[in-house]
Amino acid sequence: MIANRFCTVCRSIAPLAILPCTLFAGWEISTGPVYRWDMEISMTGPSHAQVELFQAAVPYQKDPTGIGSLALTGDRTYDDGFVNRDAGTDNPEAIGGPGMTWNWGISNASVYDKSSATLRYHKSGGEKLSLLSTSSVEGQQSIDSHAAGWELAARYVPEQRESWSVAWMVAARYHEKNGQLFSGSNYSQQWLLESYQLADTFPLQGVVPSTSPLYSGTYNGPGPVIANRPSTRTATNFQTLQTWTAANQWQAEIDTSLWELRAGPEFRTALDSRISAVLNPAISLNRMVLEGTQMEQFSYDPVGVLRTWHDSSSAEKWSFGASVDAGLEFYAEPWSATVLAGYHWVSDSVESHLGPSRVLWEPSGFTFNVSIGYRY
Repeated sequence: MIANRFCTVCRSIAPLAILPCTLFAGWEISTGPVYRWDMEISMTGPSHAQVELFQAAVPYQKDPTGIGSLALTGDRTYDDGFVNRDAGTDNPEAIGGPGMTWNWGISNASVYDKSSATLRYHKSGGEKLSLLSTSSVEGQQSIDSHAAGWELAARYVPEQRESWSVAWMVAARYHEKNGQLFSGSNYSQQWLLESYQLADTFPLQGVVPSTSPLYSGTYNGPGPVIANRPSTRTATNFQTLQTWTAANQWQAEIDTSLWELRAGPEFRTALDSRISAVLNPAISLNRMVLEGTQMEQFSYDPVGVLRTWHDSSSAEKWSFGASVDAGLEFYAEPWSATVLAGYHWVSDSVESHLGPSRVLWEPSGFTFNVSIGYRY
């Protein structure tokens, strides 16, 4: 009725004013919010730390100092005695040959092992750092993505029957969801820090040391002679100083947007004078945009962050799709309110990479739409 009065006024003003009424006759314009869910975003693949086999530290073993080398003569001071050089140790013409000394002593009787006829000295202060284990798990996470959006639609009804009608519909929708988070830790190492002693063994070669009182030789001697160099050296008496874990932590933030342009017939069946059932199958053209950023850090407690990686990427794809929506239309001429629910299928997914990880977005999903329309 309002539209007819408007047209009458238009005709009374100017003949050309009837042109918009004629052009829009049979058309309906609607707009309203939409909600889309059951889309899936997944992240798979390794992390930077896994790919690089990143090490939190370099394993090492530091022997105690002050006891010289096995290969050379020297002055050796132990926790429980000493074996130093004398005047003849490095003299090739010394009686008994070079490499011997009487400048040795014991400060603890346990150094003497009567059964093996050896002296076994000990030196503390060794330190060893070793990698106990590495845990590496292939990363795989997925989330159910959902997004709000907006729709603008136009429908043309060529002929309105008493109880049903067929309209031709074209609609554009836009969905956007930012800040979708993934996080985790998939690579760790267990480290062990230990202290230890070195034990040097000296054959006595017939010498029987005095243990009461404890023997203590001098540079000038004289005294019983033993070799200045130990026959064996072994690491012993390991004690745990510290155990710690080094691990990576990563977080990715994913943004998605979807433009959907669809067209198709819309079937309406009147349930009463103001309510109709609506069925709307359509084909669509979809533009999908996938963007993401990621930060990964590898750290451990004694030191903190050892390494940081930053990644960003974006990908865009166009794809065809299909949809079907059904619902109810409430009509009060010339206005209408429509509630629709449906499933919108997209024929392809969009893929991107954040560092060595693969990000995949499947935009197909269920939708819910409420719109307000005006019929000319």
